[in-house]
Amino acid sequence: MTSDAQRAEVRTQDLVAEFYEGTRYAVPSARQYHDWLNQRLGELLKPHGQVLDVGCGTGIMGEYGFAGTLTGVDISFEMARKATQRLTSVTVGSAENLPVRDASFDCAFAKSVIHHLADAEHGVAEIARALKPGGRVVFVDTAENFVSRWPRQLMKHSEHFSELHQNLSRTHYRELISTHLEIVHEEPMGFLAYSLFGFPDVLPAYRFVPAKVLIVPALVRTEGWFAKLPGIRWLGLGHIVLARKAVVDEASSLAEDGSILC
Repeated sequence: MTSDAQRAEVRTQDLVAEFYEGTRYAVPSARQYHDWLNQRLGELLKPHGQVLDVGCGTGIMGEYGFAGTLTGVDISFEMARKATQRLTSVTVGSAENLPVRDASFDCAFAKSVIHHLADAEHGVAEIARALKPGGRVVFVDTAENFVSRWPRQLMKHSEHFSELHQNLSRTHYRELISTHLEIVHEEPMGFLAYSLFGFPDVLPAYRFVPAKVLIVPALVRTEGWFAKLPGIRWLGLGHIVLARKAVVDEASSLAEDGSILC
């Protein structure tokens, strides 16, 4: 059953679809940052075969020439309508009830989706269900820490955010994912380049910053530096986690009498 909060989330995503298309991924300096981030996700995931893009938005991940067949799912009709121009196939549906068969995907992107869910842990479980044994997924979501708290609270008052939008502490995020998947790699993200240039559709003062296309590459380099500094690296505004679905050991699933354990 769809809750009022979930219906509000759909309305929010329908609204921001045009902002994503016309501003966030169209302004050259912002696009520089998102190109770098999305390519980094591709480097970690190494997409191949059947690829699921959960919360695909406008289908931006289809623009990077990743290997494999990209199938998108998004709760917003407006997002999904735009994504059909970039992805192999797109379905309107919830990440908490993915309209896909069990164990049907080799890998998945889950970019900025878990922190929008009413039941985040169930969303992770659905992604795990959709993956084949050994399949991999790369998650990206907003972080909760004392640096991110106030900017996110201010941004939540924007019409671009619904009441379901939440920040996730590193500990909570790891727990959500590791309940259903094996964490292979994690790294912080979202330092200066992300906070200053990732959201031109939300930050009205953005347009007054001069020489943005020259500044962004330098700030992108600082992302890597900050991500390596002890004591600072986990103060970014987001998390990236690469996880893997376990491969079932058939031998260990047999009972002593040779029957299959359920």
